[in-house]
Amino acid sequence: MLSLSKRIIKILDKVTPGASRSLGWEFLLTVLSFPASILVNRSLGAEDRGLLSLVILVPFTVITLGTCQWERLVKGFITSKKISAKEAWRRTTYYTYYLSIIIIPLGILASLLYTQLSFPNRLLSAIYSFSFPVVMLSGTLSSIYVAAGSIDGQYSMRVALQGSYVFLVISLFFLDWLSVPSLVTTYFAIWVISLVVGLLKLSKLLNGEIFAEKPPFSPLLRSFLPYVLECFSLNADTWAFSIFGSLITLGHYGAITGLMQPVGLLSNALLSGSVARLDWTKPLIVRHYLFKTIIAMSLILLGLVIGLMFIGTDLLGLVLGKTFANGEWMIPWTAGVVVFKAVATQFHFSLQLSGKENDYLKIQTLYSILRVIFVFLLGWKFSEMGILIGCIISSAFKCVVCSYFIAQGDIIKHNV
Repeated sequence: MLSLSKRIIKILDKVTPGASRSLGWEFLLTVLSFPASILVNRSLGAEDRGLLSLVILVPFTVITLGTCQWERLVKGFITSKKISAKEAWRRTTYYTYYLSIIIIPLGILASLLYTQLSFPNRLLSAIYSFSFPVVMLSGTLSSIYVAAGSIDGQYSMRVALQGSYVFLVISLFFLDWLSVPSLVTTYFAIWVISLVVGLLKLSKLLNGEIFAEKPPFSPLLRSFLPYVLECFSLNADTWAFSIFGSLITLGHYGAITGLMQPVGLLSNALLSGSVARLDWTKPLIVRHYLFKTIIAMSLILLGLVIGLMFIGTDLLGLVLGKTFANGEWMIPWTAGVVVFKAVATQFHFSLQLSGKENDYLKIQTLYSILRVIFVFLLGWKFSEMGILIGCIISSAFKCVVCSYFIAQGDIIKHNV
């Protein structure tokens, strides 16, 4: 076992320096979050698990949209040497203040108008909208840490997020308070805890030049429309399940996706290690990294499909409970959705981290439109199976288009 672990570490570090260190952190996060996820799924059951997804769907979409993807853009600005970490944090606090004035009321209004939920659940969604400033500050600070080369700084915030989630879920379970309303409150609380942990180490991070003028809103405005489209497209599967499926199938999908955490574990480890360690101004290094990523993810998909063919039927009943027993057919398809999405994310972020912001935004716009078309058209035609196939096809398309732009020679520099 020790020999196998050493081999895995060597393979990961050949893909990108620092990946094995990131994987250690990701493994810790999985150890923390996986039991809590199982506890939530078994306690709520398939229908309430689906209800939880719908309650946070509208406010989470508005909150994500409201950040104008600054959490992502800031990584590219730092790794391509356009701004310093200190300037990045200055802009983050400035943007958060003004965006909160718009996004919080918008989230409340959108939540109250979402008639798929009963009025008490709409109120619950509206309350969650107040988490916007905490979510934006915490998420962006984590990105600044890793872009500035501090892998440990980023993961200390994520450990605080997941660790507090586990503690609160277990506490709610033993107090017999584990429910949809209490979990929505928990989601709010853990973002606050993560931000506090990040702020404790902030003084070590803030160095470099800051600009004299006020932070420009042009990066946010330029990326807003592509991000709006992506926000809706990334949740297209959930929206489609709510229209063409049922709360039970939505619950199956959400729970099975949670079981695929090892895929996200490896993908996040590769991405965090590459952001902190690779020289993104050299196209050849970027292309080698992506080639190795494809090989690693392909092996994961093969292993998941083969393994789940033998144990998939028993796994749902054993881990999640009897109410999930009829969802075993979704396991291999969901595995494909998760793996293809992980690979597409690596390709897309490579453009942004290399400074190819315009190409990044073009693909983001095109992919978002096509994902919605594929998911809803195939969902309308083939129901739940069509939704899953649509997700896979759209991610494969994204990889192909990103590959074309990555192969286009020297990096194009853009002004911030």
